[in-house]
Amino acid sequence: MKTNLKRCVALAAFGLALAGAASVVWACSIPVFRYALERWQAEPYGVIVFHKGPLTPGQKKVVEWLNTQAQADAPYANIDVVAFDIVEDAKGPDGAEHPLMKIWQAEGAVDPPRMVLLYPRSFGIEEKVWSAPLSQAAAEKLVDSPTRRAIGKELIDGAPAVWLVLESADPKQNRAALKTLETEIKRLEELIELPPPIDAYYAMEPEGEEEGEGENQEPEEPKGEKVHFPIIRMARSTPAEEPFVHMLLGTEEGLSELKEPMAFPIFGRGRALFALVGKGINTENIEDACAFACGPCACQIKAMNPGADLLMLADWEGLLEEQPVTVADSIPLTTPQRVEPLPGTATVAEAAPAPTPEPAPAASPMLRNLLIVLGGGIVLVGIASCVLLVGRSSRSQ
Repeated sequence: MKTNLKRCVALAAFGLALAGAASVVWACSIPVFRYALERWQAEPYGVIVFHKGPLTPGQKKVVEWLNTQAQADAPYANIDVVAFDIVEDAKGPDGAEHPLMKIWQAEGAVDPPRMVLLYPRSFGIEEKVWSAPLSQAAAEKLVDSPTRRAIGKELIDGAPAVWLVLESADPKQNRAALKTLETEIKRLEELIELPPPIDAYYAMEPEGEEEGEGENQEPEEPKGEKVHFPIIRMARSTPAEEPFVHMLLGTEEGLSELKEPMAFPIFGRGRALFALVGKGINTENIEDACAFACGPCACQIKAMNPGADLLMLADWEGLLEEQPVTVADSIPLTTPQRVEPLPGTATVAEAAPAPTPEPAPAASPMLRNLLIVLGGGIVLVGIASCVLLVGRSSRSQ
């Protein structure tokens, strides 16, 4: 009978723990952007250096430089570099054609050596990102660019998300998109407030006070943190941004065919949430993206969350080690164009009041309810089993 009772208690405890797990996940107050910045490693892009025969000393230095950028040092890029000889490596161990040969053949009538940039395997995107003849200048442009550097700096400095505007060839459309984004961002920066850190609550009552002192004084509630969403705009035809433009337009199917202005909210370690295109750059979508970035984190695995990692060169690991974090400074780059308030844009005071956006939920309500129901079911089964087992045991005595 004792053995049966132990089993019942264990079963019931497991059910209660499972039901409680749902509320723990639901209650997490770490903002999504902060959790992503500290925990979500950016997936590596593939850099294939196709060559024929031995590389020259100068070409070897370029490949060595690329490999150096891929090392987990400060700063480093999320890339994997592979040198592939189209003659020596054309056949695999089984004699069949090596899969990388298809990528080389897709380049057409070009001469090696040549670099081809590929999306991370998990994206499931077969098309290349960008390619160019092997050179130091091309390698530097592949790894880093002015706009990516500016985005990385803003994220490291604490911005929940950076809004990157990829401009179209139509200035009128660009102005309309920027005005909508600028106005909505100003409103949200006034309304969204991050919860104060846990330590702030412990500091509400100072230590060392005498008994009775300050009994009638209510401790001051710790203040939350205001947010800032930087906006950076980029022309599609900027030579230094060519790989980055191709990268953005390939993150979602069909983007490269659209010519309207686009807005990409980027958070974490350079993760693009989604693209807002043309009329999709509106109040509702902008609010949803900002609410997601600032909402409570579900502490889920990264693959369960929306977005696509971008190739960035930055010192993300410095955040975890509490060291001064930086972005790359070895490549001389020009400063990208920041967005200034547009003439005629309504300020927060002038704009009509709007309701405070609800933060994105930390976990799906359906998932939470399912866990609670499942946990409760296990508890009930455990109790019923206990009753039956105890009854049987009593009858056998």
